[in-house]
Amino acid sequence: LTGRIMSQRMDREHPLWEMWVVDGLAAGRWALVTKVHHCMADGIAGTRLYDVMCNGGSEKQDTSHRADWFRFPLDQAKIAVDLLRRPDRVLSALQGLASYGASLLPTPPTSLIGHVGRQRRYGLARASLSEVKDVSKAFRVTVNDVVLAAVSGAYRQLLLARGDRPTAGSVRTFVPVNVRDHDSHDVDNQISAMLAMLPVDVEDPAERLRVVHDRLSGLKTGKQALAGAAVVSLARHEIYAPVAWTIRLAAHLPHRSITTVTTNVPGPRQPFTFLGHEILEIFPYVPIGVRLRTGIAVLSYHDKLTFGVTADFDAVPDTNILATGVEREIANLVAAAERIGPMTRVRHLATVRSCARR
Repeated sequence: LTGRIMSQRMDREHPLWEMWVVDGLAAGRWALVTKVHHCMADGIAGTRLYDVMCNGGSEKQDTSHRADWFRFPLDQAKIAVDLLRRPDRVLSALQGLASYGASLLPTPPTSLIGHVGRQRRYGLARASLSEVKDVSKAFRVTVNDVVLAAVSGAYRQLLLARGDRPTAGSVRTFVPVNVRDHDSHDVDNQISAMLAMLPVDVEDPAERLRVVHDRLSGLKTGKQALAGAAVVSLARHEIYAPVAWTIRLAAHLPHRSITTVTTNVPGPRQPFTFLGHEILEIFPYVPIGVRLRTGIAVLSYHDKLTFGVTADFDAVPDTNILATGVEREIANLVAAAERIGPMTRVRHLATVRSCARR
């Protein structure tokens, strides 16, 4: 049902959001399918809408950046002055753009890239957030590292099942990055991105996690997200039409460098209620397009981690391989973390504390 709802193009004659009520589910449950166009809100903003709907709160929105055209020259002059005062930001942004350039090399052709139709499939995977955090602590990596390692393993399984060879450079994913200030309450789009090569060629789950961690650390050092944030910031202060023309032109260029999209959004930490009913689960959805036949969205809610797999209906009838593959890979990483043993973790913690005392 979610796949069918998301396949329908939104009516441009009405506000670009929809909310579908789904009743008659097992055990007397019912659900909401919320659909918001990406031009209105990104994933972080979407999760903030839950707080407004479920807790009756009212998010403060900063509208100071919505200046009219008469302010554009002043805004641009201010940006120029800020850049002159902080040349290190300019150098960091240039470094990030150079890193982007190196990441735009074409990937080998696989069945994951190609024509995308209008119909969608949707698959689900579940994991324990506490178990994923235990894995991240055991291997001294981030939760996002663990998520991308599991996604890498799932794509490896899909490629093998299709008879494709999972080579070192066959799957590059677009990873959105939140660039909001910590105190920002905007409900809009404020994201940048990193382009990460998934190690689908690595067979061992623990080794795959290490490679993911090293690659993401390298991308952060390369300032990719910072460069994207600088471009987004500048675009806010430009006249809309030229920016739109540039984006449309880029969308029609040959697309061979990105295979999929993987987005990880932190959701509500506490359980929510809606109309007096406890919300049991929240599943994310990420749109696909251009030539990307699959995408995976990840969302944490209370003590759960959920994965929503979006796929082209005709090109990816085996969507379940990705969904079950994610769950299997997380189970493999949990088992690998348990094999490390508690004494290893204790010794590591003691070493850190000893170094801190010195």
